[in-house]
Amino acid sequence: MTKEQVQQESLTRARFGQSASNYPAIYKGFLEMGILESEILPRENVFTYPAWKALGRQVRRGEHGVKVSTVQHSVKKDAKTGEEKRYSFPTRSTVFHVSQTDATTANAAASWKPTQKPAPAPAPIPAPEPFRGPVPEPAAAPGPLNLHFEYLGGN
Repeated sequence: MTKEQVQQESLTRARFGQSASNYPAIYKGFLEMGILESEILPRENVFTYPAWKALGRQVRRGEHGVKVSTVQHSVKKDAKTGEEKRYSFPTRSTVFHVSQTDATTANAAASWKPTQKPAPAPAPIPAPEPFRGPVPEPAAAPGPLNLHFEYLGGN
């Protein structure tokens, strides 16, 4: 595969993958970096280094991303039979937020746009009204319990 094909494949997997299992790690990592939750949109503005390259963007030198768990798929050819065997193995990748990247070309800056706008902040929940009625008297304590234990034998 050429470098461009690897970048395009990375971008396709990042945008159209089905798993959301890394979302908690992505949100936690970028929130710790000071990026607002409303600005974190996995599969829209959070991608791996090769995916950003495919979008015409460069991750800035010195930027730290968020480590996520991924599954790598590969094909191994048997030397004796020539049969191709597909296998998968767990690995780790690093994802970066769009705020950590710069456009490498003028048209890349104009062409990249998130597919949806961040959700508006929820309306604040009003405080409950203070209780203004009479305070009820506590219920009377129950009387003593009459428990009777009988030895039934055994060890």
